[in-house]
Amino acid sequence: MPLIRLSQLAGEKRDASAEGADDRLSVVVYSEAGRRVGLVVDRIIDIADEKLVIQNPAQHRGVLGSAVVQKRVTDMLDVASVVREAIPGFAESSSPGV
Repeated sequence: MPLIRLSQLAGEKRDASAEGADDRLSVVVYSEAGRRVGLVVDRIIDIADEKLVIQNPAQHRGVLGSAVVQKRVTDMLDVASVVREAIPGFAESSSPGV
């Protein structure tokens, strides 16, 4: 499964080679059209199952907008556009699970 480091897409400078072989990654798996990709994140703070209402459409690339989640204003990542930016043609490929 290909991995996308969200910190690199956000323009943050991190040295991936400094990570040891035993280091664990926090990965969120995204699936579309039978394909999967792992989104490498710095950490997972919480998981919430809520109905979202996007209140402020985003003005930034890769962000859908903001919503209130567990009484906190939270920016919502536009995962599909982030994946397509990192892997052009991701959803069009017919190779399931690659």
